[in-house]
Amino acid sequence: RDTREGAVSLVDGEGDANLTIERLDGDGALTLLADYANADQVLDLDLSLEEAEDGIFANLAELPGRPSVAFSVAGNAPIANFAADIRLATDGAERLAGQVTLSQADDGARRVTARISGDIAPVFAPEYRPFFGDAIDLNIEAVIATDGQILVPRLALSTEAISLSGALEFGADRLPRLVTLKGEIASEDGAPVLLPIGGAETRISRADLALFFDASQSEDWTGNIRLTDLDRAGLAAERLALLGRGRIASGAAPEVIATLRFNARALDTGSRGLNDALGPDVNGEARITWQGGPVLLESLQLNAKALTASGNAEIAVAEEGPEVLGTLRLDAKRLVDFSTLAGRDLGG
Repeated sequence: RDTREGAVSLVDGEGDANLTIERLDGDGALTLLADYANADQVLDLDLSLEEAEDGIFANLAELPGRPSVAFSVAGNAPIANFAADIRLATDGAERLAGQVTLSQADDGARRVTARISGDIAPVFAPEYRPFFGDAIDLNIEAVIATDGQILVPRLALSTEAISLSGALEFGADRLPRLVTLKGEIASEDGAPVLLPIGGAETRISRADLALFFDASQSEDWTGNIRLTDLDRAGLAAERLALLGRGRIASGAAPEVIATLRFNARALDTGSRGLNDALGPDVNGEARITWQGGPVLLESLQLNAKALTASGNAEIAVAEEGPEVLGTLRLDAKRLVDFSTLAGRDLGG
C-alpha cells in the first residue's frame, strides 16, 4: 500500500509538478519535481525512485536477490540546451550512470545524445555475467532536422560479448538514406554465450549482423544475419542464416525490393515428427516489394526433406490491424516421412 500527494499546474506553456508516492511502511518513494518557465525557458527536473530490499520495482523486474533500488533523472538547464544525469544503483552500488542531452541548432534542428555506461551484470542473474562482463557502454547521437529527416551519425553498444556499431539516416519520407550496421555476439574464448532473453535458456557460439545501404552511391542494399550453434529447448541448429539484397528508391515513385534467402543446417526442432518431415537442412527464398501501398510477398519458396511450400500474399495496414490475403501450396514428397507426425503409418 502507498500514500500519494502532489500538485500539477500548466498555464500558457509554463508549468510545475510536485508529486510523491510513498510506501506506507516507509521503505520506498517515487518523487517527481519539475518546473518550467517561459521567461528563461529553463527546465528543472528531478525524478527519483528509491526502495529498500524486496521492493515493488525489484519484484516486478524480478531482480535477483530483490536488492534495494535507487534510480534518478535530474537536470536544470535551458530547454534548448538541456542535459539530464541518469543514475541506477542497487544495494548501494552504482550500476549505470550517464547523461542525455537535448540541444537545438541555429537552423532549428534538434540534437539528442546519450552516453550511459556501468557494470549492469549484478542486476541480472549470475549466469549472465559472461554476456555483460563488468562494463556496458551505450553511445547514441541523433539529429531531427526541420524538414523531417532523422540522422543517427553514431550508434554504439558494447558489453563483454556484444559489439554493435553503425550509422543511420532517414529522409522526410521515412525511407532510409544510409544504413551501416555491423555487430557480433561472441565470447573471447569461443565458449557458448548464454543470451539474456526470456523463456528457455538460449545459447549460441556466435551471431553476426551486417547491413549496408548508401543512397548517395547506389539504390542497392545488402545484409545478412548468421547464428552459429543455436541451442535452446525445442530448437537447435548448427547454423541459421538470413541473407538479403534488394533496392530502395525514393522520390516521386518510392519502391523497396527485398530478396531474402534463408537456410538452416543440422536443424533439430525437438519433435521427432517435425524432424522426420523437415529433415536436418531447410532452405528457402522470399521476394518482397513495396511501392507506397500494400506490402507484396510476390513469392515464397521453402524446401525441406519431405515437403516444399510456395505461396504469395498481399499485406495491407488497416485501422483494425494488418489485413493479409494470399495463397499457400504444400507439396509432400514422401508421405512416409509424415508417419510420426500423423501418429500412423503413411505411404505414397
